[in-house]
Amino acid sequence: MDRIVYILLIIFLVLIVFWLNNFHNINTIPLNSFEIKNMEIFIGNNTYNTTIYVAATPKEQEQGYMNVSISNYSCKYKCGMLFPFTNMSYVCFWMKNTEFPIKQIWLKQINKTKNYTIYSIVKIANALPYNTTPICAYGSAVLEIPSQYNINGLNVSKISNKTIFKIN
Repeated sequence: MDRIVYILLIIFLVLIVFWLNNFHNINTIPLNSFEIKNMEIFIGNNTYNTTIYVAATPKEQEQGYMNVSISNYSCKYKCGMLFPFTNMSYVCFWMKNTEFPIKQIWLKQINKTKNYTIYSIVKIANALPYNTTPICAYGSAVLEIPSQYNINGLNVSKISNKTIFKIN
């Protein structure tokens, strides 16, 4: 009898651990519901083109890259995400449920037309997986790019304060 109780207790504990590890996936917004925009990156005389997801709503911004690698394996190292704000704002980001390193780039809007927005860089930070320490700065947007992402020949590590971004 004791052996059965012991086995049931172990099964119960395993189920609780499994549930806790997957709890953050319950209300995940599907990545394909985020808006997709074209982005040009200007470094010196070179231009690099890619697409990014836009986290425009408060719910999308709350989720961000969280659970991306779980819900969309193809995006794990191949997608950028933009978090636009209505004004220059002091914002903080952390990596609680993100399982890969991300370069977080705080942007300042320097020009906007009806067709595109141009940003310069305010701050660049390297965010580590599962880290709950906030990384904060002022910006009118934050761009998150996986640290291992290679954008059409541009290694993300080459992005510097002289980089300009144009988002259509």
